[in-house]
Amino acid sequence: MRRVIASPNIEVGESMKIGLYGSAVFCQVQDPSIPFIAIDGGLAHLQKLHIQPILAIGDFDSLQNWQLLDGIPYEVLPKMKDDTDLEVAIKRAIEKGYDDIEVYGVTGKRLDHFIVALRLLVRYRQVKITLYDDFNQISLLKSGQHDISKNEYPYISFFSVQEAILTLQNVRYPLDHYHLKYEDGLCVSNEILERAYVENVGDIIMIRSRDTFK
Repeated sequence: MRRVIASPNIEVGESMKIGLYGSAVFCQVQDPSIPFIAIDGGLAHLQKLHIQPILAIGDFDSLQNWQLLDGIPYEVLPKMKDDTDLEVAIKRAIEKGYDDIEVYGVTGKRLDHFIVALRLLVRYRQVKITLYDDFNQISLLKSGQHDISKNEYPYISFFSVQEAILTLQNVRYPLDHYHLKYEDGLCVSNEILERAYVENVGDIIMIRSRDTFK
């Protein structure tokens, strides 16, 4: 593995939030002012958004133009490895002190990589990781009580990591201590009326979705 050390001009860990951008699909970002790590061909997507990453990482099998790496610190990963490029990028972000990670460009094309991305929400549950595309926002909701405000994503769905007890209030389809199993699809496509109250015993995956994007 050849690793290029980041430029000393980069302020490592000055912000708690960072974005990671993969190659699977192009989408807009929530906040272009935060630092970004480009994952493989996601570098081309960031260029379209006029975002200069603080680091590019991957085996670069999906990067068509290597000149995009000019002037950017980068780390070349071996093609044969135990971790996906996304997981290595998450590790690097955590090493740099970030604990709020927005992930883009990982929800399209290959579903096996998308399933791994969902599993990484659980593996790295000690930090906040949110997967985004233009139509979805996906995150892990740890056991506890949560107030969730209504926003540009009108639909909200819940899926258990293993099993969970779920209470939902101020939603179109409320629940009271419902036993949500791994294979259960009951909690798909609910709607927040104003400000939802969610109580869960057991971690769950929360997906907020919309049908259109402007």
